[in-house]
Parts: sequence; C-alpha cells; structure tokens
Amino acid sequence: MIWYCDSSAVVKRYVREGGSLWLRREVSKHDLLISQITPVEVYAALAVKQRTGYLPLFNYYKARKDFAEHISHKQYLIWPVSEAIFQMAATLVGRHPLRAYDAIQLATALDYLKTRAPDRARFRFLTADDQLERAAQADGLKTDNPNRHLK
Repeated sequence: MIWYCDSSAVVKRYVREGGSLWLRREVSKHDLLISQITPVEVYAALAVKQRTGYLPLFNYYKARKDFAEHISHKQYLIWPVSEAIFQMAATLVGRHPLRAYDAIQLATALDYLKTRAPDRARFRFLTADDQLERAAQADGLKTDNPNRHLK
C-alpha cells in the first residue's frame, strides 16, 4: 500500500497526540510518499508546538532529528513540486476551500497518481485535516485520517 502523507499526518509520527500511536504502528507496513514541501511544513508545525508549550524543547529537537534521519534514510519518497502541480493547486482552490499548501499537498498526490498510475486501490491519502480529507475524497482519492484511530 502507498500512503501519501500530508504534513498533519507526518507530524503524528514524531509527536504524541491523537492518532499517533496508530500511525506509528501502521507506518512500517506501507510505502510512504510526501511532497517536496512537506519537510518545511513539518518543521514549522513542530516549531509552533514547541513555541506554544505543547512540545518540550528536548522533544522538539528529537522530533526534528528523527524526521531528518527518516528522510536521509529514504523512508519517504519525496515527490517534487512541478509547475503542473502549482497549476493544479490553483485549480483546486477554486473547487475546494483549501489553504495554499493544502492545495499543493492534494495536487502532489494527484500528480503522482497521474504520472505513476499505480493501482488506485493500493493508494491512500493520509491527513489529519478534515477539510483536506473531504477535498481529496471529492477528487476521487481513498483517504484515512489518523484522528479516527485514537486507540
């Protein structure tokens, strides 16, 4: 199974919150795909969690280090953001109430499917963002949300 993980799903691998235990248990069973923009979003999300007191400083640095190591050990396939993805994202924000980076996340997943054309039955779009999940479903993607797996 190929899991396309947006940043809200990826963060759950490194920060203990709702759905993170399920995600950590399941992640090794799948090929993980992320957008080229995901590392920036993940580092930003971790920084916000640290600045707001949700994530202690030690845990913040450990999460950053673990994520960087997973990237360097190629645990994620990073799909490059092309001009076609930017154009598709611009179209998506006209159809769905999405933030810019969420539109790029969805456009990246759709571009991967169009370019690689894997069996769609083996592809899941993972996000902890309800609005992004609805948009992905409207565009024909099978989705999962770690927040639905709280145990």
